[in-house]
Amino acid sequence: IRDKLVTGVQTCALPIYYGEVAMAVAQAMQNQHYSRHDFDDAYSKRMLEHYLDMLDFDHRFFLQSDIDQFRREYESQLDDMILVNGDISAAKTIYSVFKKRAQERVAKIQAALKDGSFTFDGDDTVHISRKDLPWPKDEAEADVLWSGILKNQVLAERLSRQLKAEREAEKAAESTPEERRQAAEKKT
Repeated sequence: IRDKLVTGVQTCALPIYYGEVAMAVAQAMQNQHYSRHDFDDAYSKRMLEHYLDMLDFDHRFFLQSDIDQFRREYESQLDDMILVNGDISAAKTIYSVFKKRAQERVAKIQAALKDGSFTFDGDDTVHISRKDLPWPKDEAEADVLWSGILKNQVLAERLSRQLKAEREAEKAAESTPEERRQAAEKKT
């Protein structure tokens, strides 16, 4: 039994069977929704693409090989998996790969930030929005992609700090000696 909620009402912790929920939603979409979508292979393909884009909307984490595998395995199967069997294992599998890729990327980013050897003397280009671009084809291409993203963010942070320091210097130059003394006291 769950703890009392804010309202003071005690509730019972019932298990949620997501597969049954998915099956009920699929049946409702097919039979009761005003658009009467057939839950078929075409709808299965759309569902898969929406799920992939929902997880990795900027195409930064999954590799193209992941996407190809998901499409092979699930593109025409999701409808049957959900509607017939209430099977949501595809969503769990895909999310598991996404989570693994994100954790690996975080570790690489942390290592790069710790190293801190960024150079800004090249003619690099970074696509800020990648939603219409393909997923990186392999780990090496993902590393190059993320290197550019990280350099862009580090550069933006450095420029922001520089601008802030310049504004503070201008403000200090315009202030009276009394205002400078009070500002110095606040810092200590």
